[in-house]
Amino acid sequence: MLAKILYYILILPASLLPMSFLYGFSKVFLLLVYNIFGYRKEVVYTNLRNAFPEKSESEIKLIAKKFYRHFGQISAEGIKGFTISKKNLLSRYKVTNPEIVEQFYKEGKSVLLVSGHYGNWEFMVQSLNLHFSHQGTGVGKPITSDGFGRIMNKSRIRFGMEIWDHSNVRQEIKTHLENKTPFCCMLLADQSTSNTDRSFWIRFLNQDTPVLFGPEKLAQTHDLPIIYYDVVKVKRGYYELTLKPVSLHPKEEAYGDITFKHNKMLEELIMNKPEYWLWSHKRWKHSAQSEKYEVRV
Repeated sequence: MLAKILYYILILPASLLPMSFLYGFSKVFLLLVYNIFGYRKEVVYTNLRNAFPEKSESEIKLIAKKFYRHFGQISAEGIKGFTISKKNLLSRYKVTNPEIVEQFYKEGKSVLLVSGHYGNWEFMVQSLNLHFSHQGTGVGKPITSDGFGRIMNKSRIRFGMEIWDHSNVRQEIKTHLENKTPFCCMLLADQSTSNTDRSFWIRFLNQDTPVLFGPEKLAQTHDLPIIYYDVVKVKRGYYELTLKPVSLHPKEEAYGDITFKHNKMLEELIMNKPEYWLWSHKRWKHSAQSEKYEVRV
């Protein structure tokens, strides 16, 4: 009930405002979140120090401030997403080489897209079904608040996107394949894993890191091409996505190769422009025990 009240009284009216006004609010957001409340400041600084041990404290502080500024901007863009027009969305989030995915649609094949929480991933969720001929789909865990979760998903599916519950992905894929409905499934595979025993360990951002093995397993089980995408923030509110094939024949790949490849692609992106990744996430909750886990470098 509270989520609905906040949505109709605050979020929906705010989303009707021009982006310039919302970005103005994002500056106030930055002041409150960074300077006053210090939202996950310790997590952000710890993550940055461990990821960039060679950087000075002043350099770390600069990246952190840039991250919080970007976080405020994508929060404003997220509010706009509730009422943004199709034309406006497509002008702000572009794919430079859609033909890489389109060729598979012509062949009647479904595709997996994999990346991380970089740039504005909510714009990607909203626009996926507009960029390609495939049915756009995404996978997510249930949001803690059912009310807020439903409101968020209402925004995400405005332009035809399907959201699959992460616990039911295998059945969703099976159904779509049986119905011969080519889908393009977006997977954000950079968050902390819940089960380290079922994870694949790599050296990621200078730390031993358990990474999600799901994208590789789905690709190999169903023989689905898996494509990574880079995101470049052209300027405030505008992004360009570039597709980069990871494996077009996943069943031919050795164990762990796909997972290693797409995580290293993401790592390169983050190292180049670190301020656009989600540093507030508690990514490194687990540490590798050398006697138990093998870490791929």
